[in-house]
Amino acid sequence: GLTLDFTLWHYMGVDPATASYDLLDPSGALVWTNGTFDTVTETTLNNKTCQVFTAAVPDILPAVLGVYTARVTAVSSNGYGVTDQATYTPSTAGAGVPFVLDRFSRPDVSDDIGEGWATNNTGPTAGNIQLRDHALQFYGVGGTSGDGRLSVVRDMTGRYNPVLTNNAGTLTWAFNFYSGQANMTGLGSGKYAGLVVLGSTSTNFVGGYGNGYAVRICSNQVALVKFTGGLNSDTDATTIGTPANLAANSPMGIRVTLDAATGTWTLYTTNWGGTGPEAFGNPLAADDLATSNVDAIYLGATSLPYVGCYWNHGSGAPGSTYGAVFDDVYAPYVMPAAPLMTFLVYDEDMDEPEHSGFNVDGRQFTLASINPGGLTVTGLVADAN
Repeated sequence: GLTLDFTLWHYMGVDPATASYDLLDPSGALVWTNGTFDTVTETTLNNKTCQVFTAAVPDILPAVLGVYTARVTAVSSNGYGVTDQATYTPSTAGAGVPFVLDRFSRPDVSDDIGEGWATNNTGPTAGNIQLRDHALQFYGVGGTSGDGRLSVVRDMTGRYNPVLTNNAGTLTWAFNFYSGQANMTGLGSGKYAGLVVLGSTSTNFVGGYGNGYAVRICSNQVALVKFTGGLNSDTDATTIGTPANLAANSPMGIRVTLDAATGTWTLYTTNWGGTGPEAFGNPLAADDLATSNVDAIYLGATSLPYVGCYWNHGSGAPGSTYGAVFDDVYAPYVMPAAPLMTFLVYDEDMDEPEHSGFNVDGRQFTLASINPGGLTVTGLVADAN
């Protein structure tokens, strides 16, 4: 939620019955209006006695990104009204946004790729999972021959709610993929297929455990699938909607969205052209609509904390023809609680009806004075008359 404190300071005295505060969302709609101040105390500021009005806004969970405006209104004891306001931009304001999970832009390394990725594999493994040329390579140059299943897995707990429908807004996953293997026929011994698991109940989906959702690339198609009992064979996965027709050996960008409120999954793809991963672009730009369908079998109360990249391969020689490359992996991010915002307003011009500025958090502000930390004055303060 977004937690805010309002504090109004005034030198000459404000009628407590007239003091109120509002919170506006980025569109200007009121999120909270005419809130009253809880307490009135006195303090000394610049050798002058001030009244301090304090209020805490009840927690809200804004689902709209952007700049929120805090506004305080009061009428002084001599009848002058004043409205001061400042703006605040929470990082994600409680809604899901696509945020990079890994671009693999680290030095080349084999087997343990770091950054919280764990491996679950079958068959030979030495050198078969690498970071190479700032991308994730499976069964590539330097690997060990033999049938197998290779995967790297990350736990998303703390990044967003693993019960996917408990998040706000739209959740987005995206990634780039390339393999030189034109004969990708699916999951199973001796076959080839690439997958990105969007959410699973288990880290060991290559070993036949877990339920969840994934993108499967094989048979010249990109399909959104749900799986039961891991991902060992084609019969473990059921296609959701209509797959995209895309040559298996095309450098491709893939984006998947989930409307958390309705359980609607949408798959987008793009063919980057070219002949290898050097053609990759931003997968968030993938916009060729393949399918949009509701499927909530593993939503609701099911926790799906694990995401991963997975390559099912035969025994061809490790290299670009029989290997796969993943890059630019995005997953949802939801800020669970925006930072505390303390909003302090001091009326600096106690003797004149026109107010040229005000003080927020101990600093004097005018139109020409902008706090580089992100708290922005939206206009001069002026008496209501």
